[in-house]
Formats: sequence, C-alpha cells, structure tokens
Amino acid sequence: MDVKKRPIWQYVLIVIISLFLCYIPVLFIIGIMAFDHQEAKFKQLSNGSISVGNGDLLIERNVKVTYDYINKEVHIIGYLKNKTKKEIEDVSLSYELYDKKDNIIGTASAYIEFLPEGKTWKFVAVYSELNAKEVANIELNEVDYF
Repeated sequence: MDVKKRPIWQYVLIVIISLFLCYIPVLFIIGIMAFDHQEAKFKQLSNGSISVGNGDLLIERNVKVTYDYINKEVHIIGYLKNKTKKEIEDVSLSYELYDKKDNIIGTASAYIEFLPEGKTWKFVAVYSELNAKEVANIELNEVDYF
C-alpha cells in the first residue's frame, strides 16, 4: 500500500483554519459584551442621592464610611437601586479615598453579579491597606454595569 505524504504547508494551513474557526465565536461574544458595557456617568441630585447612567441606577444619599478597628479596614456602606425594568449584570462601583490633605491614598470597590429589576443592593466597598486609618474623605469614582 502506497501512502502519499502531504506537504508541511497543508498541515500548517489546517491548524490555522482550525484555530480561526474556534476563535470566531469567542471574538463575537466578547464583541457583544463590550457593546453592552456601560461606564456610567453620574450626577448628584438635590436630595443628596446620585443618579447613575440615564437614571438606570440610584445610589441613595446615606452612604456611610466606617473604620473597622479589629481588621483595620475602611468600609463604605450604601444602597444602590436598579430603577430599570430589566436585570442588570456585573455592577461594580469604586470610590477614591483621600487623606486630610486631599491626597488620593487608595480605592475601595464593590461588585454584584446580578441586580434584579427594581431591587436594591446594600454594597460594602472595602479598603484594607496599611494606611486605611488615614482616610478622611471619599468620592465616587466609577460605576460600571452591563
């Protein structure tokens, strides 16, 4: 039985086409996710609450900052409400932390995978660096969601 060997370029071509066909769906999914992602703008309302995006989310005005002396952490505690008629995914928010001289000393963030329509999430953003006790002020830095 006489078996013909293929040239090496044919094997290389088969590998390249296989990889290309495997990665097309992955790139498509990543493209869809990137399209839906929103790095939301926010604005302070007259009642002290913060409106996020096009009013999709609302951070209630009573955000509190506490210091945990046992664990030596700063906790930023607040409530974020989904005001849309759909579930929002991958909600993350971050606060910049400042010392008494208004120098940025770090960032605290919180994340929830799913926030159902009309529901409120009690978030806790934690900062646990060595200088946590120096935190004098916070400022909302970023809110992202899908």
